[in-house]
Amino acid sequence: MKLRLVLMGDGESPHLLKWARALQPRVDLFVLSSRGFAPELAALLPASHRMALSTQPRFEGGNLGLLRQRPAVVRWLRAVQPHWLAPHYLTSHGTLAWLAVRLGGVRAQIAGSAWGSDILVTPERSALMKWLTRRVLKACMLCTSDSQDMAQRMQA
Repeated sequence: MKLRLVLMGDGESPHLLKWARALQPRVDLFVLSSRGFAPELAALLPASHRMALSTQPRFEGGNLGLLRQRPAVVRWLRAVQPHWLAPHYLTSHGTLAWLAVRLGGVRAQIAGSAWGSDILVTPERSALMKWLTRRVLKACMLCTSDSQDMAQRMQA
């Protein structure tokens, strides 16, 4: 049986598409998108391996609409039965993954990927965001980032 992995992020992002292209031949890949899917990503995976939440997340925060999708996300993830959740952008998709595991009974490990502002900016906005970021990072079995600065901040 192949490892079953769910990428969680913006399915319209070229960055998530790169990850999906690299992982798809190696794992049983599913993608949960906060928005929709770029045509290339939709063509890569069958509809049964994709879930679009059709929300409109914003860089500047206020993304409660994404978190309100938790019940539907948990139902889908329970059906998929992933071994790993790989959320991209920790303060939104990472929070959704953490809540699905912590409160939704989804049995999966989390491998979180930071993109910049989710580690370098958002936690500094409020004590709540700092606490949330710490909780998500602690829930991650593995973490990735694309810079040494972010990796050091994540470790701190």
